[in-house]
Amino acid sequence: MHKRKVRAVILGAGPAGLTAAYELLQQSEVQPLVVEKNPFVGGLCLTARAGDNLADIGGHRFFTKFSKVHDWWLQFLPLDAPNTTDTFITQNRLSRIYYLRRFFDYPVALNLRTFHGLGLKRMLNIIASYLRAKLHPIKPEKSAEDFLINTFGKVLYRTFFKDYTEKLWGISCREISAEWGRERIRGIHLREIVLSVLKAFRPKIKDTFLYPKYGPAQLWQKVADKVLKQGGEFTFNAEVVRLNTSGDKIISAVIRMADGSEQTIEGDYFISSLPVKDLITMLPNVPQNIRQIAAGLQYRNFRSAVVLLNKMLKTHILPDTWLYIQESDVKIGRIQVYNNWSADLLADRTKVLLALEYFCGDNDNLWQMSDEKFTAMAIAEAEKISLIDDKDVIEAYSFKLEKAYPAYFGSYLQFEQIKNYTDSVKNLYLIGRNGMHKYINMDHAVLSGMAVAENIAHNLQDKENIWNIDNSKYLD
Repeated sequence: MHKRKVRAVILGAGPAGLTAAYELLQQSEVQPLVVEKNPFVGGLCLTARAGDNLADIGGHRFFTKFSKVHDWWLQFLPLDAPNTTDTFITQNRLSRIYYLRRFFDYPVALNLRTFHGLGLKRMLNIIASYLRAKLHPIKPEKSAEDFLINTFGKVLYRTFFKDYTEKLWGISCREISAEWGRERIRGIHLREIVLSVLKAFRPKIKDTFLYPKYGPAQLWQKVADKVLKQGGEFTFNAEVVRLNTSGDKIISAVIRMADGSEQTIEGDYFISSLPVKDLITMLPNVPQNIRQIAAGLQYRNFRSAVVLLNKMLKTHILPDTWLYIQESDVKIGRIQVYNNWSADLLADRTKVLLALEYFCGDNDNLWQMSDEKFTAMAIAEAEKISLIDDKDVIEAYSFKLEKAYPAYFGSYLQFEQIKNYTDSVKNLYLIGRNGMHKYINMDHAVLSGMAVAENIAHNLQDKENIWNIDNSKYLD
């Protein structure tokens, strides 16, 4: 294989960065060099070992409406392949809301199950509130609370959305931009509500998703292996500390290795999925207003207690993939039932493996407390809401993901200025959830990696197609 002369330095080996590396090898003569601070690939798509079991930290469904992404995944792992461990499996998805110590459909459906769980008075209030919101919407729609009330009505918002959303972001919904809601939540139409109320109890429709037999890292390691085989390079345990520029281009990256030594890597293109807040601090001569906006960007961290049990309380094991906890008397935000993602994540399939999931900031007690105290608190909260008995707990582990969720508050409303500034650096491309400061899913991260490879391969200067990957009309 001949040596490629043009190099793209890719900062971060998550889904977006790995996609960009692979696609550059397919579409161009550009050689990718991927720099990763961890000793493994996958970024936020982390499959961790919890004793003898595997845990997908944060949960990563391989689901997309883009056929291009779906087919791309299947290049690396076949679907439901027999007699091999290297395969995607097809799983049913069931997610529900847990409120008033009862289970409700998610997405919310005002059907007879919901009617039975909430009672006549609350249901009538929900419908009346929804109608009021449609007849007299809040204008202008500035906050997430405005958006949620306009979409669902005030009563339904307070019943099923307010507590979970504020657990996730750590602030009032009044302080979150309405753009978050428009990007993340699908609305309910009056016709659907009326029909769902009139229909009798009906079976819950389960959609499906693909899932690597041994968790998301299995797929991303396959991608990394192919990148290496085709001439790409990786540098692990390396932290980017500085980017050097000449004119309107980056010419090199300075990285710090695990032993404290520094190396300089030259490149023709620089592709970053690093948190943009951090990236701005690495660039020289950044205008003060851009530095201030970047410094004001906010994130939420993710912490998970992975708990192995003999059984759960209400049934041996719940059928859910995720359970959204809308109870205001606990801090727990979500529960992941690993058995329903892939039974192969468990060493003993007769046991139950859960992730008790929390969202927090850098200075929050949840983030600062020891692993032992955190897992004990999480188990106590799950017991408090009548889902487990601590006597059934076998073992528990704590896992952290920093900057898991880019936030739509702080200086976010000024983010367009950061976008314009970074776009002015001609050979710099921002991709992925944290690179673009967009709360996007994994398939859109893949799309961003594809888009940047296409731009470089075809020498396209305009970067708007990358920023617009969360537009549903893009690429499909």
